[in-house]
Amino acid sequence: MHGWVAEGAPGSKAVMICHSNKGNISHIASTIESLRALGYTVLAFDYSGFGKSNGIPSEQQLYEDASYMVAMLRQNYQAKDIILYGHGLGAPVATYVARRYGIPTLIIVSSFLSAKSIINNTVLRYISPLFSEFNILEYITGYKGRSLMIHSKDDEIVSYLSTSHLQSLVTTHIPSTGTNKDVVIPWDQVQRFIENKYTK
Repeated sequence: MHGWVAEGAPGSKAVMICHSNKGNISHIASTIESLRALGYTVLAFDYSGFGKSNGIPSEQQLYEDASYMVAMLRQNYQAKDIILYGHGLGAPVATYVARRYGIPTLIIVSSFLSAKSIINNTVLRYISPLFSEFNILEYITGYKGRSLMIHSKDDEIVSYLSTSHLQSLVTTHIPSTGTNKDVVIPWDQVQRFIENKYTK
């Protein structure tokens, strides 16, 4: 597996990014730098079969890839000092491993509710039974940590209104602007959430 580590301030918390289904970690350089500018160490990686990582991607393989990276972080960080950050497809992946490993801080951006919720709105609906779920609603239900959801009201892939159920399940929800891929992230509010100082 291929990944990057951007060192933050000494003694900083670590943010692990699970990227979306488009591209690879080279396409999230600005996100990495924005989190690093807040003082955090950032770990980003390519799933199996993405970017420079070998292997064949599947739903379970993506979960295992992210689990492996969390297990690696746990060698040097306590769970309370790890933040999982998932964008798009990476949102259910991050949520899955946050629940599995008891990581208490989760950020999800531009998430869909399940793979089929997207596929069924396209010509791919005819073969949707072949696709697995990536069902974030299932994973976040019962999650014991704090969760921040950021979603654009202008999202052209996952409509903002369709995420109302997910909004009700997260700890904090911030509506934003921009596209699904390039949603505007209020980094000052993200930092306040990570440091448990967020107030509406």
